[in-house]
Amino acid sequence: MSRRSETIIIVSDTPATMLGLSYHHAEIVIAHIVCSLIAGLAVFTRFYVKIKTKQGLKKDDHLILLTLLIYYAAVAVVLQGTYTPLQEFISFQNELTIK
Repeated sequence: MSRRSETIIIVSDTPATMLGLSYHHAEIVIAHIVCSLIAGLAVFTRFYVKIKTKQGLKKDDHLILLTLLIYYAAVAVVLQGTYTPLQEFISFQNELTIK
């Protein structure tokens, strides 16, 4: 008779819990990161094609780059509002005062 060994792996740490985020906030973070990557790839592709076809960069291209940078700044603000160690500290302080 041979004994069969079974290993059960229980994964309780999802990326959301590892970062200390709720499931909803983790979805927001992932969505913003994915959208930022897509936007950056689109602008990079536009610049690459313009340079490769020797059309040159014009005002609209500079405005697109400026808009991308502003978008990245807005995403950074949203992500900072979604997860900051300061918020954890404040909630910890509130728990101490309530008890």
